[in-house]
Amino acid sequence: MSSTGNLRSKEVKVRPCTSDFYFTILYDLKNGLRPSRIAKKYKMSKQAIHWYTEKLKQNNLIKKVAYGVWEINEKEVKEHLKVGNATPYKTFTSSCGDFSKQIRGHGFSFKVRIPKLRNWENREKYLTEKIKFKNIGLHNSIQSITIKKYKIWLCKKSIIVYAPKSKSYFTNTAKESKLQAIADLKYILNKLEGFLKVSMQINGKYVFKVSRQHYAKINDELAEHYNRNKNKLAIEGYDGQWFLIDNSFNLNEAECVHPAKAQEDMDEVIHPFLNQLRETKLMPNQIIGNFNNINNTLDRFSNEAVNPLTAQIKLHLDVMHEIKDGIKLWNQNLEKLNRRLHKQ
Repeated sequence: MSSTGNLRSKEVKVRPCTSDFYFTILYDLKNGLRPSRIAKKYKMSKQAIHWYTEKLKQNNLIKKVAYGVWEINEKEVKEHLKVGNATPYKTFTSSCGDFSKQIRGHGFSFKVRIPKLRNWENREKYLTEKIKFKNIGLHNSIQSITIKKYKIWLCKKSIIVYAPKSKSYFTNTAKESKLQAIADLKYILNKLEGFLKVSMQINGKYVFKVSRQHYAKINDELAEHYNRNKNKLAIEGYDGQWFLIDNSFNLNEAECVHPAKAQEDMDEVIHPFLNQLRETKLMPNQIIGNFNNINNTLDRFSNEAVNPLTAQIKLHLDVMHEIKDGIKLWNQNLEKLNRRLHKQ
């Protein structure tokens, strides 16, 4: 292949359309492939391909006419292929901003484990003849290249992929954002494989972990309150910082930032909690008052009742008291935090 020796571990087919993966999907649909076959062809999940077809559908480029059968809108496709101020890739990316969605996923980076590749130690010499790159890291042993604005570090046993800072995924849940980011990761990996003529897959699939991920609840009332008063809020747990108030792009964001748990923090804690507060309009002191009223009622009932349910009622009372004590502690910590912020 070149004087560097062959980097190829096995031949990888390059997609028929290299300008953008959306148009690759169009190409395959036009040639009669069903989305499930396209997923198998590029070794991607059906959910990932579904996300791409939904984007094409929203842009009026395709229309579903039967199960697995799509009709191509040739006129619209030609319009999108015209080169203007935006590339086709930017036309479809969700970083344009769908502000009807509540969650903005961004700041992604991935660590991808790679198989043992023949002549991988010669990658620097191979790159010298093909592309601009930088040597970084200890002893300049890591090569940094860029593909579709994604920064990629080629390491000894893995590669690190950094999504562009401008890349955002506006969805209804953090999990949806992560799935879209992973779909784009697989697209970038496929481009890298085509360039290096190697396969980055291990036992037929990509092995990776999300090493950085941020999910922000946009246009949040609490964030708006803090930003309006120019206050800051950052919360650290036993395993590091996991929540902060931000105002990126003037979106008043309540943001989960833990490298490993950000998605769970947003979907299972912050998003439902803040929405419930908004719907009920209950403050911590009101919650405690409600618990007190319930406890007083249960206390009277348990004292008067002489039946097999008494033990169960007392058990529930103990649980209610524990919850009430937890709410009080949370309220005290919140008051301390507010006092500290006002002093700044």
